[in-house]
Amino acid sequence: MTELFNENNEKDVSIEEGKLAKIVSPEGEFEIPIGNGNKKKVFWSRIGFDSRVYFKAYFKKQLKEAIKNGFIDIDGHYHGAPVGDVDGKNTIYTFSPSSLEESTLKVFTGNKQLKSGTEYNYSSDMRVLFFNDATLKDITVDYDYYDLEIYEQLFNNCFIKCMIYLCAKELEDHNKAVFSSLGAVGQLSLQDVNDIFALHLTPGEKDLKN
Repeated sequence: MTELFNENNEKDVSIEEGKLAKIVSPEGEFEIPIGNGNKKKVFWSRIGFDSRVYFKAYFKKQLKEAIKNGFIDIDGHYHGAPVGDVDGKNTIYTFSPSSLEESTLKVFTGNKQLKSGTEYNYSSDMRVLFFNDATLKDITVDYDYYDLEIYEQLFNNCFIKCMIYLCAKELEDHNKAVFSSLGAVGQLSLQDVNDIFALHLTPGEKDLKN
């Protein structure tokens, strides 16, 4: 997230907290596990569209750490046409496999390598290529990729933890997060995380106050 500063060039936390408050809307009250066998009544907010900013940054950080620590191996290489009608009419192409190492991506039209940001753009959110020029033909891509199953597990885990961090608010202050950081959510047991996520998906009347 872009940091904001006040007139004295100091980080203005109130502005950032205000922006955070705007991306979620009220949902109800849950009692959730908060670690070490403890539970807490919290105000649960509906996750907003702009939460993708938090998720994307957190997921990229976790992905780099997983690669560094050897949990995800770059075990494959792909060279070929992306998914889509490579016919000089289409401007959007998807990847298969999609779990690519972004720094290794190269895009070609025939034997010419294209420049990222000027001749094409890559969306890591949707894992697709966008071209401004629809007349480009013979598009091929070249990249390394991960074990897809492990990649998707990490992707889903990051989404759930990010959701918990953004949605669990203090009852007396709905703009204040229950967990101090995404790292604090990460300290919960897997059982606690799963219990919170299950409650979010199927709340009962006694768990949700409308």
